[in-house]
Amino acid sequence: MVNSVAYRMALVAANKADALLTLSGKSDWDLAAADLLVREAGGVVSDHQGFELTFNRKNTRHPSVLVANADLYPKLLARTKLVAASKRTGCSHN
Repeated sequence: MVNSVAYRMALVAANKADALLTLSGKSDWDLAAADLLVREAGGVVSDHQGFELTFNRKNTRHPSVLVANADLYPKLLARTKLVAASKRTGCSHN
């Protein structure tokens, strides 16, 4: 496996991977071109809270990235939010 977030995003765009979730920070230059590829292929890109990535800001870091096709994305986002909420409250969801 190539250790590149842009490569993994391109796999989602090419329908060779279902999704990508990374909770480690990434920079604009790691994401911008791949974001375009995914969107042009009909996929969705956001952070783990569902906010669209915005590029060319003073702070070029993004805390997380969630990528999937348009059908799978809402399900993954809901699950990601559920897990994040359970971590804040100390509850466990499987």
